[in-house]
Amino acid sequence: MRVIFISSSYSHAATDIYTCVDKTQVFHDQIEVKQKELQPWTAKINAKQAEVDVASSERDALAKKAEAVKKASQEAKEALEKLQADQETKVN
Repeated sequence: MRVIFISSSYSHAATDIYTCVDKTQVFHDQIEVKQKELQPWTAKINAKQAEVDVASSERDALAKKAEAVKKASQEAKEALEKLQADQETKVN
């Protein structure tokens, strides 16, 4: 808790501030307790999120690989068609 020194003319306002801080301290303490209770769950969630991230990366890598294979297949088909066309013109 931070202590603020103020002149006596503001003493009533200072009392209100300290009272307000005292009232909110209870809630702060409750929040802290709940956060400590949730730590194991937070760790589990973080671990699962890491697994999801890895799976997403693997999926993206496989999608890129599939796209590359598809492109290579299309290029091979085009090359084969060109070779067949060239062979046709040489035979005729």
